[in-house]
Parts: sequence; C-alpha cells; structure tokens
Amino acid sequence: SRAAVLIIPGGAYVGVAVSSEGPLVARWFTQRGISAFVLRYRLPALNGPHAPLQDGVRALLVLRSRATSLGINPYRIGIVGFSAGGHVALGVSVHYAHAFASRDQDSCMATEPRPWFGRTLSRPPDFLILVYPVVTLGVPEGCVSHCLKALLGPTPDPQLVEFYSYERHLSSAAPPAFVLQSTNDICVPPHNHALLLAKAYREVSRPLKLHLIPGGCHGYSVGLCPIHVLYLTRCDCLLTPEEETWLSRLEAWLALRRDILGS
Repeated sequence: SRAAVLIIPGGAYVGVAVSSEGPLVARWFTQRGISAFVLRYRLPALNGPHAPLQDGVRALLVLRSRATSLGINPYRIGIVGFSAGGHVALGVSVHYAHAFASRDQDSCMATEPRPWFGRTLSRPPDFLILVYPVVTLGVPEGCVSHCLKALLGPTPDPQLVEFYSYERHLSSAAPPAFVLQSTNDICVPPHNHALLLAKAYREVSRPLKLHLIPGGCHGYSVGLCPIHVLYLTRCDCLLTPEEETWLSRLEAWLALRRDILGS
C-alpha cells in the first residue's frame, strides 16, 4: 500500500483555488508513487466558520477508513496545504481529536467542536507539507485580514481568533512538517506565519524543515501559476528561480522521510 496526500488549496476563505493548487499538485505526487486526493471544501460565508476545518477532518477520516479499497496505507497519509489551505491543514493536525463534523448550521456556528456522528480522528495526519501557509489569525495583516473577515466575520469572536491561531495549540503530537515561504510574501508575511510556526514547533520539540526563499511572492503553486489570492489575478512579481524549483527541495525532504513514506 502506498503513501497518500490530501491536498487542500488556498483561496483566502472566499474561494478554493483548485485550478492552480489542485490537480497540478496531485499529478506531481502521483508521478512519484504517492496517491493524491484534492479537497474542495465548503466556504464559511454560507456554511459557518468551522466548515473548512470540518471538511478537512472528515476527508482524512474517509481516507483512513477506506485505505484498503484505495490501496493506501492509513498510517502514511499526509496533508498538503497552500495559503488558507495550509491553515485548514494545520487545523486538522491541531484539532483532529475534536472532529467538528456535524454539517448542520447550528453546529457549524458553535464554538465547541462536535464529533462526526461519534467518530473522531485518533491521531493527526502523518505529515504536513505547508506552502506559504496562513498560521495565525491573531495578527491580521496583508491578505490574512481578509482571511480573518471571511472566516469569522467583520467582528471576530476573540475566542474563535484564539482557536484558529494554531501556533498557540501545538503539542507533542504535531506531525513532521515541511514548510516553504518567500521572504517578500506580502499576503502572508513569513515572520508572523512560517517563522512563527517554526518557533512553536521548536518549543514542543517536533521536527519541522523550514525553507525561506529570498524575495518572491505568494500563490505560485508548483511554480507555474503565480496568483494573488486577494484578487485571484496574476501577481505583479516574476517567479524567482527558487520558487520555480522549490519542488526539488520537497523531493529531497520526502526522500529522507522513509519512516513515513516507506521504501
């Protein structure tokens, strides 16, 4: 049975960037013998603030419960998250035991998580791959202010801001992580996201490989489609060579993670 990844595209919680951060990414993994599944999650505007996290948790539950029929190893399933999709991925890894999974509106709006018909995840994803991820909602700058408003509304409940600021909730159960971000990312500034996550991982003594690319921008996916996530248009900057070839860094990291991916 093969390793697998659940791919969660970004979109600032106002859309889901499947066209640039979905099948293109999945093809890269399948070409390397890793099964890939793309999550098109519900958006909070119509489904409440917990909907994206609910869908991420349920997707991982489904993959693990159907691992035999899908030909994948239930103990080698990771999550790949881009931008706001990275925020969802982190949420699954932090709040996995709570599940949040009833689809009714009242539960979606609740501040307390509820299990999916009594089912919860017994452990987090087996690894994380986070590309220009949103980590915290506690510092609303750049595009993160729009993520915050889209997810929690114009006057966010401080309790929910705390809940969705994942650097505050890491534990010794945090999965091994690969994190990549560009230093000139004005949408999701690295000092309050990638670097903040690396610090939080260090505090709980968990492994994280951080790659900071000099210069660059946001939304470049697999190095083919630079997208400005706020307006969903092409960004003004050109991709740097490091952004175009960042997948080689990921491939090198995966080659070292045989404890996860197998031989």
